[in-house]
Amino acid sequence: MAAWSAAERPVPRLLVATADALLVADCDRGGVATVLRPVAGGTDTGAAAAAIDLAVLLRQRQLLWLSRALELRAAHIDGTNLTKVHSEF
Repeated sequence: MAAWSAAERPVPRLLVATADALLVADCDRGGVATVLRPVAGGTDTGAAAAAIDLAVLLRQRQLLWLSRALELRAAHIDGTNLTKVHSEF
């Protein structure tokens, strides 16, 4: 069996969440987009709060995650348009 990414919808991607980063890997082209990466010494650098829970909205091409600071954050699946959706503090 073979698949061609130009004909596949959605394009095959792998979401990789580590203790240090949230990445989206293009399985066909081998490219990797960094969605968030915590910065040493900082508690909040926009999108750089480490994710403790994650959701993907495929149709909207959005990632949603809960940061360690208990903030709900969002970004496009390619890592752009980083947004803080909600914060308790």
